[in-house]
Amino acid sequence: RVKYADTPTAEHQAAQKHMLGFISGLKRVYNSDKAVDLLPNFPNPGNPETWIPYSVGQEGSIGITIVDMAGRLVRKLDLGVKSQGGYFEKGTAAYWDGTNQLGERVSSGVYRAYVSSNGQYNKNPVKIAIGK
Repeated sequence: RVKYADTPTAEHQAAQKHMLGFISGLKRVYNSDKAVDLLPNFPNPGNPETWIPYSVGQEGSIGITIVDMAGRLVRKLDLGVKSQGGYFEKGTAAYWDGTNQLGERVSSGVYRAYVSSNGQYNKNPVKIAIGK
């Protein structure tokens, strides 16, 4: 059985402050006028799977393209048509299982993810680290 302290510890207060800052950052992204935007993946580094949160400013057909650091295509994720909103949790964020287009595990390293809405790419990629 878990016993909770009456007053939060300094560690708990620091964690709460960190989460409030993270949520504030999510709201800024969600409230942006961009058609679609990516946030940092979790867990990071992925081992080998990871989730990629994103926000949609206008309804559209959403896709994520993952490339290696040389710009070569690794994997395309078609997320379908998504309505305006934030897709930040495991149940809603984009899922990448750490495989390429052929279903083969990718090697450990750093990759870039680009998101598109209706075929228009956001030029700001998110870096994704994959470990084994």
